[in-house]
Amino acid sequence: MTFEQAISHASSILPYGRSEALILLSHVLVKDKAYLYTHPHEDIDGKQAEEYADAVQKRAVGMPLQYVCGHAGFMSLDFLVNTSVLIPRPDTEILVQAVLDRYIPQKVRNVPSMPKPGHESFCEAPQILDLCTGSGCIAVSLAYYIDNCFITASDCSVSALEVAKQNAALNGVSEKITFKLSDIFNAFAGMKFDVIVSNPPYIASGDIAALQTEIRDHEPVLALDGGPDGMFFISEIISRASIFLKPGGMLALEVGQGQADAAMGLITAAGCYHGAKKVDDFSGIERVVLTNIL
Repeated sequence: MTFEQAISHASSILPYGRSEALILLSHVLVKDKAYLYTHPHEDIDGKQAEEYADAVQKRAVGMPLQYVCGHAGFMSLDFLVNTSVLIPRPDTEILVQAVLDRYIPQKVRNVPSMPKPGHESFCEAPQILDLCTGSGCIAVSLAYYIDNCFITASDCSVSALEVAKQNAALNGVSEKITFKLSDIFNAFAGMKFDVIVSNPPYIASGDIAALQTEIRDHEPVLALDGGPDGMFFISEIISRASIFLKPGGMLALEVGQGQADAAMGLITAAGCYHGAKKVDDFSGIERVVLTNIL
């Protein structure tokens, strides 16, 4: 079977046709798409043909492309992903950028000459806590772009932490991140941080069944389910974060559609925060809530 024959067959059964067929074949052959375009009549060997058929079948029945390939892009970095962790999404880049703006006052998303490790230095290294780290996309991105920082990344899932550790190693920032098995703040008694950042579970329990098949049937429910109204973890973090923030420290949270005002209300009710604001995602949805401790 030639490259073109394999692509043509896969295109007829994949959700996004030829574009996904090319991505999957590129992944299996470890060749870029330009090579596939310029060698359409080259044959695929038997083992690779089997691997490609398996990948195409997984994608055809609804497995997200990122899980099939085992990788996802985020903040111009590469991340390993599997069904133990959520697939990193562009909305979460808004959250990362909000923290970066505190330490690197320039936009880094989609900028070709992005700052590299060593580009910036600070009088004091910020201590950052990433709750519900999952794949580690937030912690690893912050460690990569902020030269002088120390990050603690926590999750209640052992398997998620293993993925996050691999991603820290993949992106060369293992020495800047400590990984902790913890349910929210349980492992951090007596500790203080300059920033607490989190993309917690925020889907209402009753809404999970109505999610896209790709999400509902493949991504970990543990990382999606935010309780009856989706606000359980958001509320827990807001109510307890003040204990773990240094004076002037920042809390940065990703929230679900329609949850930003409720989160702002919780921040106001807590009585220990100031300067709260909301940040829209790329679709104009209020996606991130930021505030500082008094």
